[in-house]
Amino acid sequence: MTLTSIPFLPHYGWGIDGLDSGRVGTYFVDPLTLGYLSLTLGMLSFFSINMYSKNRWFVIILKIIGAAVGFYISLKTQSRTGWLAIPLALFLLLWLHGPKNKILSTFIALIISVVLTIGIYQASPTVQNRVHDALLDLQDYRLDQVNSESSIGERISFARMGLHYYKLSPLYGWGLRGYMAHANDPELVVFASESTRTSPGRGSLFHNEFTTNAVAYGLLGIIYTLLIFFAPLTLCIRQWARGVNPRLCAFGIVYLLCEIVSGLSTEIFGLKFAASFHAVFLACLCAELLSSRPQEQVSAA
Repeated sequence: MTLTSIPFLPHYGWGIDGLDSGRVGTYFVDPLTLGYLSLTLGMLSFFSINMYSKNRWFVIILKIIGAAVGFYISLKTQSRTGWLAIPLALFLLLWLHGPKNKILSTFIALIISVVLTIGIYQASPTVQNRVHDALLDLQDYRLDQVNSESSIGERISFARMGLHYYKLSPLYGWGLRGYMAHANDPELVVFASESTRTSPGRGSLFHNEFTTNAVAYGLLGIIYTLLIFFAPLTLCIRQWARGVNPRLCAFGIVYLLCEIVSGLSTEIFGLKFAASFHAVFLACLCAELLSSRPQEQVSAA
């Protein structure tokens, strides 16, 4: 439905470039969020195959199509948010379905996931261009002089700015705008342009879930952000170790990997609909994991 409706949605606001530039976007959500959510749901569609029992062939085909559409939308947004989760998910998938000898399985999964990742890079001009742009941004960035407003360069500067603001108020934070009183501190003027220093005050914040919450809410912001991500992740790993359905546990792990990686380059809880989705999804995932019994107990019953 998302794929088929995009051409008919308004192409202004977030979708100002629309389909003319080849970059998919809509009025209702920024390309970063559209990209990482599509990628996440695509991966979950693939990981849900045979999760509880063997699916019928048409269900498997439908889920594969869902995965392909998710990847396609993510690529068409040209947003790199979440892309680093792809090799991690490939490794997890291959390890899950690999030999029982886990040392051998790890080795095979590592080799194949690297080969597949390289294959994706070679097959997609969009991926090549975006990776190339990121490498150029990293190459051009300077620690001791004012940097231009490149995508990766600004994110590095945002992280450095966030660390500076956090050190000024580590316990209580600054709220969503209080830190702007220090936007012209000499420590920031050295490496960040005026546009970069004032960008968080215009609403885009720090393009990082961890940095944004640390600056806005101090130590409590760091704690609750870590709990949101790593408490469910720990539950998935512990339940897997207890013998609970490994495909269900892997389903939860890949979801959290996508969110953690995406959270490094954008605020994934910044939009209300996204925060609501994550809240409901995490609650359902944790409930399912806690209610599932180890497989040997299910077999005995």
